[in-house]
Amino acid sequence: MGTTQQIQSSSECDRTIEFLDHNFPLSEGSHSTVVSYDMYYGKLLAIHNNGKATGLRKPSQFIEANGNHESPQSISMESHGLKVELELARCLHGNSNQQLEHRVQLSTQFQA
Repeated sequence: MGTTQQIQSSSECDRTIEFLDHNFPLSEGSHSTVVSYDMYYGKLLAIHNNGKATGLRKPSQFIEANGNHESPQSISMESHGLKVELELARCLHGNSNQQLEHRVQLSTQFQA
């Protein structure tokens, strides 16, 4: 049996970031300051708004990227049986700073 949940509204952006930071932490910083995700020799890189690049704290959590590898359209990650597909899009917040809005689809498998 599996379950799927989608998080996609702008009002849920902060909770999505918290979810990503908790389950798929970066080696430095937070997903909240990421302006793009890139691929480099098969590894996921998060590019922060200050230009600094970092990877996942546990690089093995990264499964694959879809679309252009220099700027993927979606990223798949897994942690303890929790599979996440992260679709990347832009959103604007009140202060007019552009940040990523993450549309997250969760897929989990439960043993019966």
